[in-house]
Amino acid sequence: MSAQTAAVLRRPIGPTTLAPTPSRPVAGTARLTRHALRVDRITVTAWAVSVGLIAGLIGITFERLYPTTASRLGLQKLADSPVLRVILGPLLAPTSTGGLVAWRMGSIMVIVLGLATTFTVVRRTRAEEQHDRGMLVLAAPVGRAAPVTSALAVAAVLDGAAATTIALAMLALGQPAGGAVLLGAVVGASAWSLGCAAAVVAQVASTSKGANGAAAALVAVAFLLRALGELTAGWLLWVNPLAWVAKAAPFADARPWVVALPIAAGAALGSVAAWGATVREFGTGLIPARPHPSRPVGATPLALAWRLERVSVAVTIGAAACYSVAIGSVVGLFNSFIKSSPQFEQFLVRLGGTHVLEDAFTTSMAIFGAIAISGWPRSPRGP
Repeated sequence: MSAQTAAVLRRPIGPTTLAPTPSRPVAGTARLTRHALRVDRITVTAWAVSVGLIAGLIGITFERLYPTTASRLGLQKLADSPVLRVILGPLLAPTSTGGLVAWRMGSIMVIVLGLATTFTVVRRTRAEEQHDRGMLVLAAPVGRAAPVTSALAVAAVLDGAAATTIALAMLALGQPAGGAVLLGAVVGASAWSLGCAAAVVAQVASTSKGANGAAAALVAVAFLLRALGELTAGWLLWVNPLAWVAKAAPFADARPWVVALPIAAGAALGSVAAWGATVREFGTGLIPARPHPSRPVGATPLALAWRLERVSVAVTIGAAACYSVAIGSVVGLFNSFIKSSPQFEQFLVRLGGTHVLEDAFTTSMAIFGAIAISGWPRSPRGP
């Protein structure tokens, strides 16, 4: 042992040798963000490139399937049907390839990117605490809210990169620069607001699995509320992240100010999440986990697993049942909307009847429900 090492070991440990407690809750955010981006650089890049490729490929497909203005105006008549408005929203710019992409993939890109963002935020917050890595972070001179703000900063980089690739894909298709930038911005900002909602959920839930499941359920509920907004209550569209792409109308009567809605919502939710991180006990949620009974759990691992997860299973099944009832109620409204347009009713008869649209709607809603349920068994990975 060297003399220098021996001197360090003999040094008394007292208040003067400990890391000072930061005076600001967000102290250390920049350093944590740099570390997280270095760890997640491949994941961030993969998601950003994938979303941009999806937008570009869909645009190429529309240009091949609907090359003329007449064919796109014919698509407008089909898009005005109540069922397609529920699934995809309104088609505002049928003669523009960018408008077709915004109609067909706008809300879907928000869903996909929003789920990627929510899982990233939960992994960087609740999962870090659950696996005791967060305790090591807080042992350094960082504030209690720094992990949350760092996770939201990583989410902003992810969504900003995806917004850039979407805009570049639209520009590569020859679309107007203003519409391309607006489409990317509103998709990225809407997905970031979902990530901020996940940050709040991560402060409430006690486990990363519960936080992931609740965040995915929020996305499914948002889609259902958007469907109800298209059918009955239009005001729901102004408070729904999945409807802000249509409200921004990137390639029609553009409303750039709509981008401020998800940014403001995300900032408010992020502030709530940061506050929750400072007031709750570290390692637990604002709603603490119920202690497990001390009685025997059974003689098999399956009995133990059931004892630990029975509440989560019951909540998931109950949420799926409520979701199914809501979908069935929306399908029951189709006939009244279809009969309001005799021309569209004749068109459906040629296609094979109203069950064609009902099947399309229920299939789409089943897919989104499956995406939400898939967040329940998701287990976090390490950094």
